[in-house]
Parts: sequence; structure tokens; C-alpha cells
Amino acid sequence: MARRIGIVALAALLFFAACNDDGADETTTASPTSVTVTTASPTTTSAPASTLEPQPLMDIVVTLEVPWRPEPDLDEEQIAAQRAAIADIQQQLIDLLDGTRFEVVQRYEVTPQLALAVDEAALERINASGLVAAATEDTPDPAG
Repeated sequence: MARRIGIVALAALLFFAACNDDGADETTTASPTSVTVTTASPTTTSAPASTLEPQPLMDIVVTLEVPWRPEPDLDEEQIAAQRAAIADIQQQLIDLLDGTRFEVVQRYEVTPQLALAVDEAALERINASGLVAAATEDTPDPAG
């Protein structure tokens, strides 16, 4: 499972890098629990800053680093505590992304996940946060 997550994370990284290919040399690395994008050299442009298009956001699903068990294995009190822990860590991650370009696409109540659309700076913060077990590209379901 960890190898599959690493492969998916690498695919997401390659997709993100291809979408943002502006001629700069980029170094990319991936591991089962994180994806890191580092630009080796900044690029310059002759266009005024006000006319530059913002980089597109990348859709990802973040699996949060929080203990979790399927709800059928829990009593009502444990379910409430688990859901509160999920909501708390989701909010911690959202608060950490302040100052970056991101959108909350979906908060999940039952599973420790969060669907986000993020820019490169947000992705870097997510990977450095210690709050995330995995971040994978959120791709549309081809079946519908």
C-alpha cells in the first residue's frame, strides 16, 4: 500500500511539474509519505507582474496523520471523539496554509482526509507540516 501511495504521489508530482513547466530546471523527489517540489533557479519574464496568470491549482487528497478505526468498530463516544480529532487536525492543516493559494474542496467527517486544490507553496507546507500521512493527486473517476 505504501509503495502504491508513493507511485501515485510521484505521478501527481509529475503532473504538477508538467502543468507548471516554464523552462526552469526543477528537482523533484517523492517518498511514500510526501511529495516535494523544489525549483532550482527562478525564471524571469518580461511581462509586467499584473498581466501574469496565476499558476493552476493542483487537486489533491490529503490523508491526515491521526489514529483512525472504522466506525463500526467503535461505540458512540469513540465515534464522536474520532470525528472531533479529524475535524481538529483538518483545521490545523487549513490554518497552516494561510498565506498560500488553496481551496478546501471537501472536508470528510468519517475518514481522516481532506480534499484540497493547492499551489506549490501550499503543497510544500503540507509536506513539511507533520500532519499528513500521504498526499495524492485527486483524479476524476473515469467511470463517471
